[in-house]
Amino acid sequence: MREWSGYLQELDKKVRLGRHAEVRRDLLGLNLRQIPREYFVRFARLFYRSNLPLTSLRLIGPAIHQTKRRMDPATSEEVAEYSVGLLRIGASREAEHLLEGLAKSGLPKVHLYLAFVAITQWDYQKAAGALLQYLQHEDDPYQRLVAQTNLAAAQVFLGQFAEAGRSLSSLRKQTKREGHLLLFANALELSAQLSLANGDYERTEGFLELAEATLKKSTAIDELFVRKWKTLLQLDRSRGRSGWGQWEEIRNQAFHRRHWETIRENDFYKSVYGRDDDLFARVYFGTPFSSYREYMKEKAKRQVVLPNYYDWQLKGGASRRGRVFNVSEGQEISGPSALRAGFLEHRCLQVLASDIYRPVRLGALFGHLYPDEFFDAQSSPTRVHQVLRRLRRWLEAEGWPILIKGRGHAFALQASVPVRLRLSLSLVPATSGELQLQELARCFQREAFSSSQAAQALGVSKRQINKLLAADDHSLFEKVGSGPQTKYRSKS
Repeated sequence: MREWSGYLQELDKKVRLGRHAEVRRDLLGLNLRQIPREYFVRFARLFYRSNLPLTSLRLIGPAIHQTKRRMDPATSEEVAEYSVGLLRIGASREAEHLLEGLAKSGLPKVHLYLAFVAITQWDYQKAAGALLQYLQHEDDPYQRLVAQTNLAAAQVFLGQFAEAGRSLSSLRKQTKREGHLLLFANALELSAQLSLANGDYERTEGFLELAEATLKKSTAIDELFVRKWKTLLQLDRSRGRSGWGQWEEIRNQAFHRRHWETIRENDFYKSVYGRDDDLFARVYFGTPFSSYREYMKEKAKRQVVLPNYYDWQLKGGASRRGRVFNVSEGQEISGPSALRAGFLEHRCLQVLASDIYRPVRLGALFGHLYPDEFFDAQSSPTRVHQVLRRLRRWLEAEGWPILIKGRGHAFALQASVPVRLRLSLSLVPATSGELQLQELARCFQREAFSSSQAAQALGVSKRQINKLLAADDHSLFEKVGSGPQTKYRSKS
């Protein structure tokens, strides 16, 4: 019989010593059914920190959704840790929904986790509010420092420079005094960002030099972010005339390390200092976060006129070659190829094309494909993979050289030969019903049609068509006639 408390202490010790691969192997060998309920929270945390978020969800999921008999409902702490597991696989909407239900539970960590959800979406306004609430309730000194560092980052991003200056001054003193080297380096890096935003090159350089020296003393030497801001300082000082070689090197290094958001920022700042409107449009259309899009406009240093759409060249650089597929409409431009609008394969392609930089994670795909269902760690991955297989088969059958790369928790689009995907300005993909109604409008234009004709055009049942037309919230169609002779006609 395993002594679970001692075993957990042993695993925690290995984590502190940096033996993460060993901890992961130990966790993979566990039988989840043998873990006592009293240790669910601690094991769930170890699972997602060891890059095993699905295992974390499998452990606590039955208690959350009451899928097993004689299992007590999940505690607030279990729901909170389950939400972090969801966040790790990209199911941010479901994670946020569960955490908001715990807002009055008295658990300080709920507000911290809500801040993490917001930060993954670049929504620093919401993150700042959640962090302030967390700081009102959390007593642990180190956790407070972590939250204060994240709050300072939010203040810098939001342009709240006076508040950020006060926060960072206090953080630098306390983290240095108490020997928290990584947090001290983070505070220095944020101080450099603040000084650069204020045009104080001398202080920017001083903070970055000290951050670099501090990181060299720590066990986690990662100077990529410091190098990024040192190069940005050079670009700003020279008004974009020098520093490009280092900038490309940083981008390549970020790609190698899978720091996707660093690559997004790299391209954005390159578009700003290089005055490259096409690259600016690429970042803007290829970013599914409204907060980041607003940030881009504020930091552009000039008026950028955005086009109505952007053609994402999947291979071949800026050559603008190959067939073009309109992602929002599910139609080839000047060609016969089309997906059934609003059906799972079309919506899957929409989500995969929504972010040029970061691979789309499993939970995000599920949330967009099945928005009214909760993620089930046992069955949901299989359902997502089935849709991906059907989309891959369709792409191959239609002669599209588009590849869906990734097998586990994240997926991205690539191409074997030049091809373009046309992206729209809209951040929120239309619902399946909206897309099907739009498809009917395209099929029949101003011609009246019966529900039977509509069902045949979309390849669905007559019952589904009647339900679809009854839910026409935007009143795209008008009724003509009544009873068995009822027909419909587009109003536009």
